[in-house]
Amino acid sequence: MVYFHLNHRAYVADVTLWLVLDCSMYDIRRLDHAILFPHSFERSLASSICKSDNRVGVDDAPARYARVPFTSRLSFVRKPNRLTAKHPGRRYTDDGASPRDSSSSALLIHRFGPDVAIAIGFGMIMLSLVTNVIYMLVTAPQSMANDYYWASFNSTGTHAFLIQLFNRQLLDVNANKVVRVDTPGYADLTQLYNESTSVLLSGGVTPKQHLYGFHSTLDQVIVDLRAMDPCMMPWMFTQYCWVDFTKRWEMASTAARQRRCDGSNGAMFLEGVLRNLRSWDSWRSCWGDSFEIALARPLRQHVAGRQWLEDVQGGWRPVPDEVAAWASHAITRFTLQWQDFKSLGFSNSFQVENTLGAQYELSMSNNAGAWRQHLQSTFKMYWGFASDLWAVASNDTSVCGLSLIRGATDFAFSNISREELLVANTTIPNVLPSGLQNLRDLLGPFGNVDMTFESPPAVLTQFYHALMSNLSNLTFTDVQAQRSFLALPAKIYYSPFPPQIAMYNAVVTLQGGNLLCGNDMPDLAGAIDRQSSMYSAFSTDNTCSLGNMQNGRPDAFQTLFAVVGTSFNHNMTDEYIAQTCVWDAWPMANCADVYASVLAFATSHNATFGPLRALAQDTHVQITSMNIMFVQFIVNHTEPSLFQVNILDPTNAVWQFTGWRFLYDWATGSREVVTFQGDAGAISTMSDQYAQHSMSPNASEIPRDVSFVLLVVCQYVTVLFVTMGGLIALYTVTTRGHIKGGNLLKMSRIVGLVWAGRVFLFIRSVTAMICLHTARLDLVQHGHATSFVSPPLAWTDLMLAALELHWFVYILNDTFTFVTQHYTKYYASHSAWLAWLVTVIWSQLEPNQHAVRVRRTCTAVDMDFELVCSSGVVEIGSISRVGVSIAICFGSVVVCYVWQLRTRRESSILDIPSLMLPSQAKYLLDFHEWCFHDTYFIDQPSALMAGVISIEWRRRMYLFDIKKWRFFSVSALVVHPSAPPRFKYAIPILE
Repeated sequence: MVYFHLNHRAYVADVTLWLVLDCSMYDIRRLDHAILFPHSFERSLASSICKSDNRVGVDDAPARYARVPFTSRLSFVRKPNRLTAKHPGRRYTDDGASPRDSSSSALLIHRFGPDVAIAIGFGMIMLSLVTNVIYMLVTAPQSMANDYYWASFNSTGTHAFLIQLFNRQLLDVNANKVVRVDTPGYADLTQLYNESTSVLLSGGVTPKQHLYGFHSTLDQVIVDLRAMDPCMMPWMFTQYCWVDFTKRWEMASTAARQRRCDGSNGAMFLEGVLRNLRSWDSWRSCWGDSFEIALARPLRQHVAGRQWLEDVQGGWRPVPDEVAAWASHAITRFTLQWQDFKSLGFSNSFQVENTLGAQYELSMSNNAGAWRQHLQSTFKMYWGFASDLWAVASNDTSVCGLSLIRGATDFAFSNISREELLVANTTIPNVLPSGLQNLRDLLGPFGNVDMTFESPPAVLTQFYHALMSNLSNLTFTDVQAQRSFLALPAKIYYSPFPPQIAMYNAVVTLQGGNLLCGNDMPDLAGAIDRQSSMYSAFSTDNTCSLGNMQNGRPDAFQTLFAVVGTSFNHNMTDEYIAQTCVWDAWPMANCADVYASVLAFATSHNATFGPLRALAQDTHVQITSMNIMFVQFIVNHTEPSLFQVNILDPTNAVWQFTGWRFLYDWATGSREVVTFQGDAGAISTMSDQYAQHSMSPNASEIPRDVSFVLLVVCQYVTVLFVTMGGLIALYTVTTRGHIKGGNLLKMSRIVGLVWAGRVFLFIRSVTAMICLHTARLDLVQHGHATSFVSPPLAWTDLMLAALELHWFVYILNDTFTFVTQHYTKYYASHSAWLAWLVTVIWSQLEPNQHAVRVRRTCTAVDMDFELVCSSGVVEIGSISRVGVSIAICFGSVVVCYVWQLRTRRESSILDIPSLMLPSQAKYLLDFHEWCFHDTYFIDQPSALMAGVISIEWRRRMYLFDIKKWRFFSVSALVVHPSAPPRFKYAIPILE
């Protein structure tokens, strides 16, 4: 109860009944800080309808019935002229019935009308209960299968398919798009998704593609720098060029190295790192002495240097200000250098966003970072800033105590080179093997070599995506084409042998293929006869002196990619195919048949692959211009050399077929390209094939907590309604059908608000909105091809879910009854059905659609040790559509109320004076013909719906009000013989 004043009148608001009581119309008074209510049964009963010598006990307080005049102020009852105003056009006799018409139709209505109303009422109750049960057993469990509200989602099917989909789409690491995936172009033919387990493979280079190739925003770079362990900062692999952003102090060890520095790369500036250190105390504890010798001491010799040192240690600026400072010096990116002494960790995931806007994470990969310094082979190119700091502080080096600033008088590399330090440190031998000497002749001195990761060009990834999309569309929609593709013969291995080696016209000995290791492998003689595979190239999986060979295991997709790409740039005749097999160290007997069959498949489906011609030709031109080399350390007779050939060598068309195989591996993240740039020259070369990363989806990642609660609420409400329906039927039998049949039509609304409560009804209406606004996205399999389809919401589910929105409309009707009052009974049902109709039409005309947002964002751990990434979001539901549904319900209430307010004119109203009836019962239940001598009665089923349980036992009526948790009893009333029989079983409304 809340007591308040408004316009000089006192009111009491009953939040339980949701009624506002005018204290001037009730015997309610304010006494100090308390509200004084009269005793409920100080009011006398109208003795004209009952005669009793018994006493009425309420908490043992006796009161005798007596005939008294009906006063103008009654306990808890409004003034009679407001209460008993009659409905327009109707008059009531003393027995509570309307005047009887002598016509036969009127007699029939009077005789059978109540029974017909009861039958219709129970018919509506049964229909309501049936729809409730169907919704509980069929519709709701589908949507409440998990917290995504995605009915068909599972780990081995849907989760696995989405992982593969994101992996393919993000081969272009800068992809930023929104797609619908229920088209055949996203079908997957690589594996089945109806198995009990799923093992998913992804390219081993994928993490590096993001680390080196993704255009991270500067604000994210700054956040990552600030999160980095200060002691790990020097191990972040980059070759610094300048100390400060203004480029006053240079740091490159040679003039040639300084000239090729890129000022747009923030990783070239030491200042960008130092001004964002997480803790200078931690930095000093790990590297303080080295930093003092290498940089701080020479900088303090100048006023500008001292000021700079103070500035970088002055604390963090806000990230936007820091970004602006970087941008003011034309810094646009932060790109580190490639290395192999750390294995990059990669924790990748995507999110599923449900209808309520909640996002849940699902794993795509989880590989921890690792140090592998004992297996590294890149220190000979550059040993890292950490080694520089170690060297100037170590008594065991020739640069001990010297500075790393080029302009300093004690610059460490004025009279000694990094290469000499590498020799002294035994990183490289004093006398270089012939292979490393060949490499030094090409690049220049070791120790100053930049290693740059090269991302696949956009035209290559576009060609790959277009080819795979067209193939998926073809094989998913054309079962015969799918069978033909799956029936293509395959090679177990391929081992490329460059025809260009034949130009030596002599026996060539192979000594190695890893550019970083030189001629470290046993001699393979007789290579001119194509009897041996090539040695494998560099990779972080390979170590020096590891005798791996350049052998690939092609699948049908790689072979088709190579055949289509080659055929659009050269005429693949039978002779061409034969020569391709000749220059394969593992040709197998079916080599020519394999390539001829794949070419025939591509040719027979020219409508699918023909549109890719221009893209394939553009790819060929751009890749050729990049001058990516296939290398081998060889000995021609007695002359060692580094053999190099462009992977798309324009002088030898046969070799280009192998080049297209390499391009497929590069596009799919199985190979990488690195450019090694020294003081004398540069070379770009492709790595060996990396082992693929594997993972299996975990079913325990699928959340089900919220959906379980929602489903339990649906079940609770349904069971409650079934129970109440049974009790109403029982009351109807025990009262011998003397009930108000029309009130049964309000059963769902009143029982829901009184017995279930607004919270449970709102939750149940939320489940309906979830069902309406969650897109269907199911995996279907056509042969061996799997794809998503998005069927529309079944019409039965649509109708039932739209009906469930009634609960929210009921809540709104109830909430605004203090405003709408007696208009509630006229507009309430109309507003509910209007909301249903608008929802059904809207859902049919504009059904909800899913959306997949593909964009990978990452947080770096120690910058290049691990990446924690999110690859995108699958929006399976729409929170905005939920908002529209809520707006439809509000709009329906407002429109219907305003319409009734403007069109309905009544000079009088019927208002029931009771503090046992909640607002919905007060304004919606029909009490006409249930009044006798100014006392209103309510039938027992209607009272039950309104929250009053009644039991008559041994001439006493026991009443329990569940709304206020009150129990009381009165003596059973002896009905006057002149009263109609329905009042014998009814409950008088005494308060």
